[in-house]
Parts: sequence; C-alpha cells; structure tokens
Amino acid sequence: MTITVIMILAGLFQASLHDNTNKSYTVSRINGPIIIDGHVDEPAWELIEPLPLVAYTPVAGLPPSERTEIRIAYDNNYFYASIRAYDSEPEGIRANTLYRDRFSGDDNFHILIDTFNDYETGMVFVTSPTGNRRDALISNDGEGPGSRNNNFTTYWDAASHIDERGWFAEIRIPFTSMSFQDEDGKVTMGFYVQRGITRKNERVSFPQVPDDISAAYFR
Repeated sequence: MTITVIMILAGLFQASLHDNTNKSYTVSRINGPIIIDGHVDEPAWELIEPLPLVAYTPVAGLPPSERTEIRIAYDNNYFYASIRAYDSEPEGIRANTLYRDRFSGDDNFHILIDTFNDYETGMVFVTSPTGNRRDALISNDGEGPGSRNNNFTTYWDAASHIDERGWFAEIRIPFTSMSFQDEDGKVTMGFYVQRGITRKNERVSFPQVPDDISAAYFR
C-alpha cells in the first residue's frame, strides 16, 4: 500500500493511495478548519469519503462488525486522520489507560506509515478512546528483537471523545515529524490504518491484508 505525494511549488501537493491491485484512492485536501478535539464534527470531514475497511481478525475478509469510518486528509503542513468508531454496546468500549506509550487492552485507532516506502521501516501512531498516544519506529519489517522502538517519541496531536454512539478520535501529524525522501519532487509512502475492538478480538483495516501475515499492523 503506498501513499504518493507529489510536491509542487509554493508548498502545495497532491496525494493518492494505491493498493495491491493498483486501484487509486485520492487523499483529500482539508477544505475547512479542523479542531483537534475528538468530536469529528467539522463540515470538512463530511467532504471526505471513508476508507473501505475489512476485517483482519478474527476472520479475515469479513466486513466490520461495528460501523467504522476512517478518513485521511492533508494540508500544507499536516497529515490528518479521523475515526468514527460507532459501537452497538458502548459500555463495552475498552479504555484502560491515560499514560503516554502505554496500552492495556484498549480499543485503538492505529496508523502505520512507511515513510521511505522501503517495506522495512515505518512510523506508528496509535490513539485510544481516552486520547492516549503511542508512537514507535519500525525496522526490519517489524520482525525480530529490537525491530520495534517503543522509546521513540515525536510531536503529534490526538484527541478522543466517547458518547452513547461509540468513540471518536482525530489525529494531526506535522510533516516535520516525519522522515522521508523525495525524488524529483515526488514522495511515495506506504500506509496502513486499523481499528481495534478489544472485546471482540477484532481488527478492521485498510488495505486488506491476509490473516497469515503475523502482526500486519507493525509491518
């Protein structure tokens, strides 16, 4: 899965996603203000199509058991992502910790960006229903001792909100917090997003990945 960013003069760029079938998904430019408060209620979000999600676990290929809307976007300075994690049993939402870089069986919104598109390294950003943040660096395709550097910390924002419909979150990552390389003004990045529903052992993702790939969310 790649995110292709074409740099243009004056700090403008266009972006598109490509999956393994070469189907293209346009990454929308934010068209209006976004307040990172976890409510995902700005009109700008409504102009963006949610990504098509499919289960990774417990049974790969099934549609999500709970309505889930994940959107991504950008402007000159930031990468944005939001989730509307609707839940038919909101009392079952798992939100157990408030400490940075700690998760204790929490539901989660997980993003992995292969910023160099080398299929070996990446950056992980995760938030929870409490707005907790976890970030990490991936090396060696997430395999073997030391391949996940959980001591990594960079600057980014996340906020979440829980109500009777489920939980909601917004993420904003400055491009200055990412490491990437351009070739003739073109930047290509790998990309993966996921919702985790802990009580169901369910992970729904974009793009779809086979269930025989262990810990795909770190690879």
